[in-house]
Amino acid sequence: KQTASCSFQVTVSRVPRLAATRFVAFGDSMTEGFVQQCRTTTLTGRAAILADLQYFRELRPPGYSAVSYPVKLQAMLASRYAGQAITVINEGNGGEKAAEGALALPAVLNADTPQALLLLEGINDIHAGTPTQASAIPTVISSLRSMVQEGKRRGMTVFLATLLPERKGSCRSFDFDDGVEDVVPTNSQIRSLATSENVPLVD
Repeated sequence: KQTASCSFQVTVSRVPRLAATRFVAFGDSMTEGFVQQCRTTTLTGRAAILADLQYFRELRPPGYSAVSYPVKLQAMLASRYAGQAITVINEGNGGEKAAEGALALPAVLNADTPQALLLLEGINDIHAGTPTQASAIPTVISSLRSMVQEGKRRGMTVFLATLLPERKGSCRSFDFDDGVEDVVPTNSQIRSLATSENVPLVD
């Protein structure tokens, strides 16, 4: 009679889990979510921005928010972390400027009680149609810092996003109303803010 033995190693990996499962996505129309097709060749100035937003609010179909990033993010997280109940609350407000967001945020956080804050704000400040939109950048950064610190003060993880780029000559290239691309220097300061506040940057 012959006998033999062998051995092998088994590695058991834990199913991935999130420490935070309740998120608030806070910001402007980029968060709120619209399907926006160009109606004209060019739109300029803050009045045009607000009129444009109102037009899409009136036309948006039921369930329009399915196009928003918070809805898509929740679906992705639910698929990845199937054993957990994930909630992503869309608190986007089209047309909102950063200082307005900073004022509104505490009440939103009180009502929604999230564990994590997703922050994308500031594009409407540099869309204001002022002679020099660059002068709005310090207000954006100051307001974002206030919002980041508010979330941190409440023990939340804060994810800070840079602004989306715009294509010069497109019907919504509001960034170029003053002849200068303001998104680039704003994003440079947002990156520095994320570093100084030690929060994750979503670039």
